[in-house]
Amino acid sequence: MRFGRPEYVIGSLINKTQNLQFVRDGDFNNFVKFSCHVNNLVATLEQFEASNHLNNLFPLEQLVGKLPNSLKLQWGQKMVLKGGKVNLKDFGIWANELSSAACYVSQRTFPITTHHQKKFNNSRSENILVATNQAKDDPKCLYCNKTDHEIYNCSILKNDSIDIRWSKLYKTKICFCCLKTGHSKRFCRSKQRCGFEGCKLRHHTLLHKSKVSNELSHTEKIDESVQIVCLTNNNSKVLLRIAPIKIYGPKGYMNTYALFDEGSTISLIESQIAEQLGLSGETKPLCMHAYDEGSKCINMKISGVHEGARIFQMSGLRTVTNLSLPSQTIEMDNFKGYVHLQGLNIQDMVDANPTVLIGQDNIHLTVARKVYQGSEHSPIATKTNLGWVIHSNTSESDQNIYSFHICSCDNNDELNRLDMRQG
Repeated sequence: MRFGRPEYVIGSLINKTQNLQFVRDGDFNNFVKFSCHVNNLVATLEQFEASNHLNNLFPLEQLVGKLPNSLKLQWGQKMVLKGGKVNLKDFGIWANELSSAACYVSQRTFPITTHHQKKFNNSRSENILVATNQAKDDPKCLYCNKTDHEIYNCSILKNDSIDIRWSKLYKTKICFCCLKTGHSKRFCRSKQRCGFEGCKLRHHTLLHKSKVSNELSHTEKIDESVQIVCLTNNNSKVLLRIAPIKIYGPKGYMNTYALFDEGSTISLIESQIAEQLGLSGETKPLCMHAYDEGSKCINMKISGVHEGARIFQMSGLRTVTNLSLPSQTIEMDNFKGYVHLQGLNIQDMVDANPTVLIGQDNIHLTVARKVYQGSEHSPIATKTNLGWVIHSNTSESDQNIYSFHICSCDNNDELNRLDMRQG
């Protein structure tokens, strides 16, 4: 045991597995050596109680890839008998049984050197070989078309990204399950699941996208597609539909501000605000300007801040770390010249920074029920279920427009599309 650490022993044996010679049809001696290596590997893993390595399908696929087609077929028959649920130990038992049989029928090649034989063969020695009527079975990689290895050991495949692997296999019509041609995943007889990182999907381990890369499972369904939110910067003279609101949760209520955005198909709330109110829900990863794996889908109650304000239910809000919405200041003394705004219950706002964005999915809260409008380019007042809101579009403003995409998409959308075409 190197330095008393089992992982070095296991790592050394697994590396030797990758460097094993391919077994040719009829080469019994090489198969016996192959079987000995497999059984040494299994015995070592059992000794160190490394069940994770025993059940890892990747080294098993590598070992099967070293076999000729005739032996692969026999191993496939063994898998059928076991319902497709096999591991390295099962493979070792099968290989040991087959190598035992090979020892009984194989013959060592040796030269015939008797005086009688030399006389009739002009002193040439002649080898007796084990007879076989099958042609030499050269491996050929279906991924790169080279003949010195099979697809399971293809360095080009392993160097390609997972997305490229899926795309290339689809284009070359290679099954996503067994990495063979002639059929698609839908008609593949292999019932093997990926098994890597607990993945239960029907694809080969080499096509597994690691959780480290924030891969989303095929079973995760995302409700929204793509939304675009357009905002003006702080230097703009445009007044956005920002209103003071009161939101409620299990831990109480809070006064804050909301942006009414008809250009967004989802509603958002900053995570910190949701946490302070004790609001929680199902975690659904969300793509915004940055990937937010911890985004939750929550429901909450909301109202305006005016006296007698009615409380409404909001559904399907998504939490985000930081909305980064622009702040806005409205001082009603600056609007005394607009007659149509006089007498309306509109509060002053100083550097009001919205922590909630209300989109089309909660349009019942923001739809204009009354509209007060003056001359062209004058501010407009709209009455909503959350109170009065002032907004405007002044011609003299030289505003910049920011837009960002909120995309609650699956990082594996393209992979899922390809998988569905085969499956």
